[in-house]
Amino acid sequence: MTTITKTLHGVEVEFYQQENGKYTCRVKNDPKSTQLLLDSCKTKTVSADRLHFFIKGIAEKIESGVLSGQKQAPIPAPTGNPIIVLSELVQKRFGRSLEARVIAKNGQDHCPTITVSIVLPDGTEERASGCNQKEAKQKAARRLLESVFGITAKE
Repeated sequence: MTTITKTLHGVEVEFYQQENGKYTCRVKNDPKSTQLLLDSCKTKTVSADRLHFFIKGIAEKIESGVLSGQKQAPIPAPTGNPIIVLSELVQKRFGRSLEARVIAKNGQDHCPTITVSIVLPDGTEERASGCNQKEAKQKAARRLLESVFGITAKE
């Protein structure tokens, strides 16, 4: 297993080769910082020929304050649609999209109650019900904005 140690903006980072031949990174002796760093990256492993770009990207993440929490992704301007605001924040924080799905449909066809589940990439889940899918998703998105990001979305 090949390991390359670099000090990037005062943080000692090890880039190591996994069994599958791809490289990933870890903050030396700090699993929590490693998790924060990897959570902020879209690409978590690279082949040897892409390692230079991976190191550069990790350096940029560290410089932007991912580990210190000093610089946070800017909060998007309220659009009136909590689903859009939540999607943008999730994409910036996790580098992945949220997952929304209908889990139940009850009642008569002319007046159904739809239950929707929204799951964030970190496993946080919120469920809500409404007259239609859009209303249920907006309710769940508002709750997630409040609980995860501390943002109160208007109704």
